[in-house]
Amino acid sequence: MKICIIGKSKRLSTLESNLADKGFLVETYKECEHITDEINCDYVVLPIPSINKDGFINTNGRPIAADDLFSKIPCNTKIITCGISSEKHTTIDLNTREDFAYLNAVPTAEGAIFTALENSEISLFESNILITGFGRVSKLLADRLRLLCKNITVTARSQRDLSLAEAIGYNCFNLCSFKEKIYEFDLIFQTIPSPIITKEIIEQMNKKSLIIELSSKSAGTDCSFAEFCGIKVVHAPGLPEKISPITAGNILTKSVLSIIDEYK
Repeated sequence: MKICIIGKSKRLSTLESNLADKGFLVETYKECEHITDEINCDYVVLPIPSINKDGFINTNGRPIAADDLFSKIPCNTKIITCGISSEKHTTIDLNTREDFAYLNAVPTAEGAIFTALENSEISLFESNILITGFGRVSKLLADRLRLLCKNITVTARSQRDLSLAEAIGYNCFNLCSFKEKIYEFDLIFQTIPSPIITKEIIEQMNKKSLIIELSSKSAGTDCSFAEFCGIKVVHAPGLPEKISPITAGNILTKSVLSIIDEYK
């Protein structure tokens, strides 16, 4: 079986090595301009994330649109992506797969803690910590923080999520009370991919607070207004690749092998 990996990163290099060790024929394109002919293989693995903020495939070198790349891939080739799809191909989006998402949340959580330690002037033990949302990353982040600090609060819209967080032992409040509660916190881990820490909220914050923005699109925090107000914001997307690239590559390998097994 032949697998083509498109993109350049330590995570993808680890995937390449792991697949080759398992006997797969692996072809790589570090930069898309080197793709001049049709890509003949069983699977194509795209970068993570697969598309950048400008709408092009997320590789170095000359920008290439997803449609232009897909036109070089036969319709019977399956494409493993992270955030894009194709009407003419079978595409498997890693963002929708629980096996990838939960394991990938582990280095994300560890990276978030590392980022906080690097940027905060207060120890985690003394900090009043707020985590927005209670999804995969938030659950693992809260779990990892439990042994490091004594005051962890979770805020979310879902009463189900809040009940689970409370049952585990965290302090909780609904997002509808965000404006009234926000001043209490020294460190905020923002994980919700929609506007949460808005101008109205920032105006009520403690100016010594630190925000770690974990949403990949930085959609949750009005970063420019926060910084204008003197509040430090650290935008920290792609932490698995930055903090633990080999682990991230091993996680990707597990998911790719699972996908191949499912489509046999």
